[in-house]
Amino acid sequence: MAAIADVRLQALVDLLPKKRLASYSVLLTQLANGSRVSESFDAVKSWGTDFGREQQVRVRKLGKRVGCLECGLTFSVRSKTNSPAMHTMESGHSAFENIENLEKRLMVIPSECLDSDAPLVAEAFARGLSIGSVKVFALRHLHFNTHALRYSKITALSNEGQPAQVVSKITHHKNLNFIVDYTSQKAADEVLRRSVEA
Repeated sequence: MAAIADVRLQALVDLLPKKRLASYSVLLTQLANGSRVSESFDAVKSWGTDFGREQQVRVRKLGKRVGCLECGLTFSVRSKTNSPAMHTMESGHSAFENIENLEKRLMVIPSECLDSDAPLVAEAFARGLSIGSVKVFALRHLHFNTHALRYSKITALSNEGQPAQVVSKITHHKNLNFIVDYTSQKAADEVLRRSVEA
């Protein structure tokens, strides 16, 4: 946390430290919420302007959805069994439109992000901070992929004994099997380590 304090002091002077402070804020928010970096980015951007610790942001990566203009059914573009191509083969309908995902999720800004940081963070966003630059910052300066923070939260919740259904609701995974597989694999790895060390 000392690094954040140093960055805060430098951020009063120029843009680069403001972008670093904003990047730290996005990453801390991602870790705290088990979110995708894009969702955390949206939450911190909103926090920078309205100072609200709780933000509702659009859930990302639910897959592209389209609706049939002829019958109104909706489909996931990535699905093999419930896709526009299958619908066209079965019904002959071929007119589709994109449907924007409007599902929202709660994001809580962690206490490590100080209210006094919000104007500095807002300036970094206003002057061009991007999701890509946050990802590059994490890789180059902190040596991890941002998605690792999402897995860290899943692991922490699992270690607390939270059921997979609750974990999937927090992280907004649509497929519960992913959470079950991931947490089962982590548990199996830990059992293996203990059995080898014994």
